[in-house]
Amino acid sequence: MKWVLLLTIFLGTSTAIWAHEEHEVPSSTPQTSEVSPTAESSSPSESPTLWETLLSHPHNKVVHFPIALGLFAFLLFVLALRWPDFQISAEVLVLFGFLASVVALILGELQKSAFVGTEQESLMLTHERFGWATAIGFFVWLILMRWKPTRNWAWLVGLGIALLVSLTGFFGGQLAHTIGS
Repeated sequence: MKWVLLLTIFLGTSTAIWAHEEHEVPSSTPQTSEVSPTAESSSPSESPTLWETLLSHPHNKVVHFPIALGLFAFLLFVLALRWPDFQISAEVLVLFGFLASVVALILGELQKSAFVGTEQESLMLTHERFGWATAIGFFVWLILMRWKPTRNWAWLVGLGIALLVSLTGFFGGQLAHTIGS
């Protein structure tokens, strides 16, 4: 049982590592106009350091965890209907998905000023609303999974989370990869 939990956590969280291999963000997007949080910024001709890359735009990095955890938790929850050993793993992923979505919301609040007053502001607000709905949905799903009288409805909320993380991610991708004019 322990190996199922460890394998679940590893596979569910490691998907974010490979999500954005080798693609560039256009330099005219609002997110690149922010000042790097590190004092020593590399010159335009040099590549940013590892720390500059890791510390800049943390919301854009953390958001992959609720997506991966939510989708993988739903898969395990469906498998747990047939094989109950997957239930605890699904619950752990939902808990971590909820926590990651709260962290993503906080970091998103810190980053949203780049979009205020731009053409992308309404898209950012839509993305934010879906983010709140996702975090609340994770919390409701966790309660429904744990409380016996409501377990029969947990699959429906899990399906809703799978849809919400997909829609939230779509709108976030539009923000991150659309060139502002």
